[in-house]
Order: sequence, then C-alpha cells, then structure tokens
Amino acid sequence: MLVFFASFLLMLGIGVGPAMTKVSAGDVSSAYITSASVYKTSNHQTDNFDSYDDLMVRWNFDIPKGAGIATDQPITVVVPDVFQIPNSLDFQIHERNGGVIANAHRDKNTREITVHFTSDGAAANVSRALSGYFEINFNWDLSKVSLNTKKTINWQLDHSVVPGASTDIHINQGSAPDKTEVLSKFGWFDLKDPTLLHWKVRINYRKQNIQNAVVVDQLDGHSTFVPNGFGSTVDSSDDGALLVDLSRLTLASDSKFHIDFGDINQTYVLTYETRLKSGAQASSHGNTVNLIGDNL
Repeated sequence: MLVFFASFLLMLGIGVGPAMTKVSAGDVSSAYITSASVYKTSNHQTDNFDSYDDLMVRWNFDIPKGAGIATDQPITVVVPDVFQIPNSLDFQIHERNGGVIANAHRDKNTREITVHFTSDGAAANVSRALSGYFEINFNWDLSKVSLNTKKTINWQLDHSVVPGASTDIHINQGSAPDKTEVLSKFGWFDLKDPTLLHWKVRINYRKQNIQNAVVVDQLDGHSTFVPNGFGSTVDSSDDGALLVDLSRLTLASDSKFHIDFGDINQTYVLTYETRLKSGAQASSHGNTVNLIGDNL
C-alpha cells in the first residue's frame, strides 16, 4: 500500500493569496477610474500569459478634493468578457489608515463592479482627495480568447478620462493539470472574512483504478474545520470530475476528517472551509492531505 500526500502552506499577510480582494487608498488628486490592468499572480507578468493562469485585475481611481461624491452616485466599471465571473461578491475599499471609504459589489450576471461610497468617504472627500485601487482575482474565459496570438483587452473605461484604454496581451496554449496527477490541494483566504479559508482538493486526476481509496486530511494547529463548510464543486480545469458523496465523509475531530471512497477510477473534487483559531498569531497556515489505496 502506498500513500500519496499533498501539503499546502498559505501565507498570511496584507492582500495575500489567490481569490483575495486587495484594496487600498491614499491621497492623490486626479479623476475617478484612471486605468486598469491585469497581471499573473505567480510572477506579476503583465503581457504574456498561459491559458490556466490565476490572474489579478486592478482598477485605479483618483477623486479630486471636493468632487462632490455622494453615497447614491456609484462608480461602475464593466468586467471585460475575457475574464470568467464564477460568482457575485461584495468587498470593501479601505484607506491606508484602515477606514472604509466605499462598499463594492461584483455582479455575475451584469458583469459590473459597482462602488458605493460610504458617508465617511463622501465626508472625507470634502476636505481632501481620495485615490487608490481595487483588485480581484480572475481566470481567462477560454471561450472568449484566442490562444498563441495577440489579444487586445478593451477596459470599457470613460475615454474622455482614459483615451484608448486597452491592453495588448499574448495568451499561450498553456497546459491543463498534469495527466499523471494523483492528488492536489489549493487554498485561499475569504474575500470578506480574514479568518476564513477556502480549500479545494482534487483526487485521482489521472483516473487510475484505485481499490479502497481513502482520503485523510489533517490541519495544523492554527485552525479548525467549519462543520457546514464541506461541499463539492468542479470547474473547467477539473476535466469532468465527479462530485464527492459527502455521506462518506467522517469528521473525526475539528482538525481531521477522512473520506472512504471505496473503489474508484474517476476524478473527484472536494471543497471545504477552515477558520483560524481565536487569537492565532501564526504567520502561516496549512494542512496535509493523504490519499491511501490498496493498489496505489
């Protein structure tokens, strides 16, 4: 009997992690949405990408002092159709001193990000300028992009402010996950709750016949499982994976679970959540997952 394992370490810090919305604001005078850009989260590459890259898209804004912004006058930007929008989400825009100056919403159906300024943000703008950025993780919508050739992203900004606002990029064919992959794990911080982490485990991507397959997951000492946070969702990179039957999952403790799959020959995807313990001061967070089978 062999055991495959995947260990994951997710660093804690300002604006870390895939699927993490990062926001910031300072005091520079200009005019509303001034630019937009996309970069690869792994190395901040801005013009050459692979098809399965994790991306960060940033919108910069500048609001001059006394611009008269109001809570009922939102700023709206349209997400270009080259990016997937898997879900709607809400997030806050903070000044560098921590104050919330706006609440934002990304709508899956309209593909719009709407920024509503708070009363504090509107009041602050009376006496000083507000500037900064907001950025959100995305992936390419492969049905909307051409590979191995130049692609121009039209950011659909106000051309009176940003004439010809567009970015030329090149997306390589890239590659799907390794066809020999047996076990993999991904993790990211929640967009609104910095104590909540989301996890995805992909099991048997190579579709091997595994007898009496068992997955065991053990957290480190800094967090616990969220009991109602277990689920199963798949995306285009999972190549026809099946959903996990959660009735086969046993939560042995608040830091360990196992799933008895029985005999399998397909790929499965499990998702779940963990929460940092109260007062946890660790600079990192991780866990280890193992896949056990009689004939691995």
